[in-house]
Amino acid sequence: YLASPLVGGPYPAIVIGHGHGGHGDPNEAMLLAAFGYVALSIDGPGQGLSTGPPDTNQGWISVEEIMNVPAPHVSYLYHYAYAGMRGLTLFEKLSGLPFNPFRIDRTRLGVIGASMGGQFTYYINGVDDRVKGAVGIAVAGDWRNVAKYRGAWLYHGLYYYTRDGLPSGQDHLNTISNFCTDPTATTFLNYFDPIAYAPTQHGPLLTILGTHDQFFTAPAINSTYSRIASAGTSQRFLKRIMMKPNGKHGVVDENSYSELLELIQNIDSWFKYCFTNGSRPPGTPTVRIELL
Repeated sequence: YLASPLVGGPYPAIVIGHGHGGHGDPNEAMLLAAFGYVALSIDGPGQGLSTGPPDTNQGWISVEEIMNVPAPHVSYLYHYAYAGMRGLTLFEKLSGLPFNPFRIDRTRLGVIGASMGGQFTYYINGVDDRVKGAVGIAVAGDWRNVAKYRGAWLYHGLYYYTRDGLPSGQDHLNTISNFCTDPTATTFLNYFDPIAYAPTQHGPLLTILGTHDQFFTAPAINSTYSRIASAGTSQRFLKRIMMKPNGKHGVVDENSYSELLELIQNIDSWFKYCFTNGSRPPGTPTVRIELL
């Protein structure tokens, strides 16, 4: 779903990634367009009208074509990130049409997403120097440690929504029999843990999370944020983290107009910094513990 302001421009253009089990949303695209952006909300592979591997836990960790030989291009997450980068390429192509009918500024491209779309944001901003601004919502890395928490999505997903490698201890193609030593797990984490992409972010990155996220623990949030660094392609690179008090994985109460408006305004302010030399965002508060 592509939405653009009706007049003026050219405007920054942003690819929107959806969460696990989701799909593209025209309302999200139109909302961003109302704030002065060209927005493309895509269906991930296997979702909506898109073809590709399934968006399942098994689809995520399927990273082999031959037993224990890394093949990350098999994973759903690889295809999803690649789809987002094709979205950036589409913006470039559309901006070259006569009279630039969609009012796209090809020099100001961005990416945003929540949950799995937040991972998508870290991946794309971590490898594609065309990105000049990014917002990852409800996402954190450090998955090897996340998996140790029995309430975490990764622990639960590996045990109950993939082939029964962990419960059975049997190793088969694209099955994890031992999370600490299995080559399948190592390949999966090496390529798809967002923390692996944190040190090479291209556009300024804002990460937004709830303090009570059910899927990502506070230690994972902190360790991921501490690893975020610039790839060296943006003189305006900044990293910031915004925590919503008592927020869960959805970050805000979707039935609260005031909370949604505040979230949208914060995202808009961030993109204005990235794309239009807006004011520098306030620093991220830090807490230091000292033994006296």
